Amino acid sequence: MSDSFEGVSSTAARVGAMQEAIDKLERRGPIGPTVASLLAEIFDVEHHAVLELA
Repeated sequence: MSDSFEGVSSTAARVGAMQEAIDKLERRGPIGPTVASLLAEIFDVEHHAVLELA
């Protein structure tokens, strides 16, 4: 049972890290398509996922 929660915990940590990065970048200005693409590459997610969080 703990194995199934391990994946959830890992996913939550990735989302938290991605949201923190987005928050820090947004303090400096709006996140454009280039920055969203870079974040998507770094966090290995779809481009639209970054834009939804931003």
